[in-house]
Amino acid sequence: MKGSVKVCIYLLPRRVSFFGDPDKKIIRKVDIKAMLDRPLTLNPVKFDLKDRLKYKIEEIQKGRMFRISFETIPFETIPVTGKMFQGSLKLQTNYPEKPELVIWIRGRFAIKD
Repeated sequence: MKGSVKVCIYLLPRRVSFFGDPDKKIIRKVDIKAMLDRPLTLNPVKFDLKDRLKYKIEEIQKGRMFRISFETIPFETIPVTGKMFQGSLKLQTNYPEKPELVIWIRGRFAIKD
């Protein structure tokens, strides 16, 4: 049996990791590319790390390519509840073949006692 798999949305990377000093700004980027012949739209549905990160969705090429930038929030502006965190950003698409994208996020910071 032979076959080919056509990817309708290319996501790179699929997971985002943050490691380092909590006092320094850390930025990670995810690129999303439409692989079908019709425009792609993205709508944020759920983001469960609002206390640790902020994000921005930028449309690089209309309906074809997007870039999501995640940036750490300095710890002096938020209550620190631990060194480690994990969560996700869920995006709704207009593609019935792939109606939802999930970008998994995890992080660990070296907090000095």
